[in-house]
Amino acid sequence: MPKDAARYGIRATRPEDLAHCVADALANGCIVGVYETSGRGGTLADPRGLEAHVLIEREGARGFVPAVMAERAPELFAATPTWTVASARVEWRDRLGAMQGLEPDVAVRPVAEGDAPRLHSILRAFAAITGLPALLERRFEDDGGTAVVSPEDALRRFLATGLDSLVLDGVLFQKCHELHQPVPHARLAV
Repeated sequence: MPKDAARYGIRATRPEDLAHCVADALANGCIVGVYETSGRGGTLADPRGLEAHVLIEREGARGFVPAVMAERAPELFAATPTWTVASARVEWRDRLGAMQGLEPDVAVRPVAEGDAPRLHSILRAFAAITGLPALLERRFEDDGGTAVVSPEDALRRFLATGLDSLVLDGVLFQKCHELHQPVPHARLAV
């Protein structure tokens, strides 16, 4: 944790049930960055609501895909066998409201527990809270479109943008918006 996190209006915790904390934040409109030192990472948003529309307008729709629990993907989407093109099934379209900002047919990312255990557990917790086993996901990248490739990059991106929270290898960083001011090109003592 950065030594001066409090100065930036940041709270860092290691919640016992990280997936539930993240899912709850997403269900309440937060935008969450997730970075794993294995190189996996993404920006997550609730596909149901206004906050995701704002995110898509602010950052552009390019790159956002629905990430869905693999075992429930056929329930939500009609897709080709490779999931390269899919459309939301009629009975789910209202619940996937933010997808209105995406193309009608989109690439879907089915998330299997064995392939991405952290994201799958967040999806499972989000489904338990909202009844929807899907999130919007975008590659975690900097303003120039370059992938975030280190914990330091992830923290800088978190501090300099509108992300509300960041998951960094089991630690949940959350902004206290009353105190936090974006820090362009943040330099951190880690």
